[in-house]
Amino acid sequence: MALRPAPIHESAVRGCVPQRQRRRNLFALETIRRRRRFRSVGFTEAWEKVAQTYDALATLTRCELETVRGVAGRQNKEIADERGRSVKTIDRHRANAVRKLRTRGLAELLRFAIGHGVVES
Repeated sequence: MALRPAPIHESAVRGCVPQRQRRRNLFALETIRRRRRFRSVGFTEAWEKVAQTYDALATLTRCELETVRGVAGRQNKEIADERGRSVKTIDRHRANAVRKLRTRGLAELLRFAIGHGVVES
């Protein structure tokens, strides 16, 4: 499991200026030139979303994470047989993962897992 990214105020990046914010570019570049930090609102929000994702993944237990990895293209019965657990236990692990990752079901759980490198596509 990857470590959580550092809070934005602790990162070594001096500035991040999206090109679509051209009006703010001069202000941003001047701020950076003066050795101050500048980050656009969009960058800050994106950084915080990444941090929240890492936090959500960190709340999964080992069994829940294994279940999420095993869910791709397989039924709960197959996962249960492979791990020597009951189908109800696998159902519970999957339900907990869906709740903790704030997804709305299996399809979204799989998209989340693939998108964040938990399972390979």
